[in-house]
Amino acid sequence: MRVKLDENLGQRLRRLLTEQGHDVDTVVDEGLGGADDDVVAAAATSEERMLLTLDLDFADIARFAPGSHPGMVVIRVPALRPSLVTVALTGLLARHRLEELAGCTVIAQLGTVRIRRPS
Repeated sequence: MRVKLDENLGQRLRRLLTEQGHDVDTVVDEGLGGADDDVVAAAATSEERMLLTLDLDFADIARFAPGSHPGMVVIRVPALRPSLVTVALTGLLARHRLEELAGCTVIAQLGTVRIRRPS
């Protein structure tokens, strides 16, 4: 799966995803650090990359409707510690293949995954 990591996600997740065979790019690699959410979403969509982020704004399905993008995965953890973010993403990957989530809006939490599929 082609994936784009938002600027708030680190190299640990890049390695984890790359090791699982995903093609990973980052917002920072493209010089989009600090860019507006719409610009980041448009870049991910134009490159057909699923966006992984901590930014809750991307969970707004009125703004980023399922099916209007290659997929959005929003990771929500109680404290922004890299270890918790990794656990939440690992939990998602243990339950679902990213390819199955194409076009969906996904909220990955510790022990829970919520999926909004395109209608």
